[in-house]
Amino acid sequence: MKGIVVAFLLALAVAFCGGLAMGRYSLDHPAKPAAGVAGSNDSLGESFSPDDSRPRDSGSNRAGKPDPSAPLSPAAIVARLKEAMAHPSDRHGYLEASKLIDAIDPKNIRVVIEQFQKLPAQREKSIYLALLISRWAEGDPQAALTYAQTSGSLSERRLAVTSAVRSWAEKDANAARSWAMQLPPGQERDRALQAVVSSLAESDPAAALAMLDTLPNTTGNRQPFYWPIFSRWATADPVTAAARAVGLPPGSGHDNAIQIVASTWGGQDPEAAFAWAGALPPGQAHDNAVQTILANWAGKDPQHAATIASSLPPGPMRDRATANIARQWAQNDPHAAL
Repeated sequence: MKGIVVAFLLALAVAFCGGLAMGRYSLDHPAKPAAGVAGSNDSLGESFSPDDSRPRDSGSNRAGKPDPSAPLSPAAIVARLKEAMAHPSDRHGYLEASKLIDAIDPKNIRVVIEQFQKLPAQREKSIYLALLISRWAEGDPQAALTYAQTSGSLSERRLAVTSAVRSWAEKDANAARSWAMQLPPGQERDRALQAVVSSLAESDPAAALAMLDTLPNTTGNRQPFYWPIFSRWATADPVTAAARAVGLPPGSGHDNAIQIVASTWGGQDPEAAFAWAGALPPGQAHDNAVQTILANWAGKDPQHAATIASSLPPGPMRDRATANIARQWAQNDPHAAL
């Protein structure tokens, strides 16, 4: 599987999970073992009590040696997650923990969560809990969401629900959308729908945009919806993404989409992106796109970006672009900027 905000804590957690969740949503993981963790009546015939806290790291083969293919007990999994949480700045430890979670059979994950919840509270705990619930949602999204909605603090519940909905949407976006739509209008429903659209955009940005068109616009701010669609689309097919952004009805959505394409495409191929932006109709969307592309360009080749900016028609846009490039150039290479 390729593997989530109002309060500051939630924003921090989502950023961490969206950055950290690169291991969950953006990086390929090895195939998941069919057996998962050792659970009652699992495929290996083992059984345990949820209160069994002995950290059995692996089973044993007939020669009495550890069997690396045997599933880990819930206690062993929790012990490893605890170790990862003890080193929050260790990205390798996070990725290993994420792979460990991916290998758990969703049918057995409830027992793991029950033991994990016994660990002392700390900031990273809500992030790993969200990953566990996301894995649970792959097998039983309704049960995972029921748990996510009723466990932990408000910020923890929000993060857990978003993770579960996103995981569900990876398998069945329409079912996840239907569940989100039955929530009362407001921020909770908007967050759930954003998770659905964002998840679908990973595999099919066009379908995600089509779904967005069917959703009620209760907040008037669709920037959180447009960003995952057009950033992903522009990464894979910038020409089509640009054409679709330009074709949106006039308004904030249109301007947001153009800005997202400019930022993404400009980071990949600034020359092609600049040629596209230069052909946009005059207006704020045109000016913002040009500024964004030149800013990206200046980060890679400030001298060439300055030359391009000098070719713009005289006026406020050229002056602003020139000043921005000079400032960025001076920060990156003061001697060359002089």
